[in-house]
Amino acid sequence: DYLNEELSLKIFDAHIFVSFTRSKTGKIHTDNHNVIIWAITDNMKVHLYGDDDEPFYTEEFKKGDIVFIPQDMRHRIEATGARALVSFGIEVETGVRYNSPIDNPYTKIKGEQND
Repeated sequence: DYLNEELSLKIFDAHIFVSFTRSKTGKIHTDNHNVIIWAITDNMKVHLYGDDDEPFYTEEFKKGDIVFIPQDMRHRIEATGARALVSFGIEVETGVRYNSPIDNPYTKIKGEQND
């Protein structure tokens, strides 16, 4: 409800991913919709790719961090230990930006670190 009401999002899907150990690294893939990934725990890296298989953006995510990944952006989530995340499939209003600088629209949004 918060994402829908406060951020002008239309969430149509959500998936929870959990692994209890360092699991097999995810494959490079694209989604046919916009995605918000929310790190519920530590131990994950987000990699974003252009046309080749070398990431142009890699960031280690901590508990509470969020990243917006636009439709058709090649990306991969790497588990570096036990981790949990929620992936939201969303529609975004035209022209809406989510706390991202113009020069890097994929910058993570630091979350509250409530324990």
